[in-house]
Amino acid sequence: MEKIIEFIGNNYVWFLTITIILLFALIGYIYDNRKSVGKKEVEEDKDEVIVEEVKMPDASLENKEELKEEIEEVESTTNTSDISDDEKVQ
Repeated sequence: MEKIIEFIGNNYVWFLTITIILLFALIGYIYDNRKSVGKKEVEEDKDEVIVEEVKMPDASLENKEELKEEIEEVESTTNTSDISDDEKVQ
């Protein structure tokens, strides 16, 4: 037991240095874990918002004629006589 205490007493600077390095490594690891968990939550929220906002039109070849008829119907019911050609393009 005396030999162990003497060894630690003679090399306390090394033990202190190693302890401080390990302590900083532990603090950095904990900080990175908390930071990455926060990023994952934000990314998941962004993905959910994007999925909710994206609306895919049903524009397959099968219903191409139906879409064409709907467009023609909307164009025929819209009064565009008061709009100039420049405004129609926009």
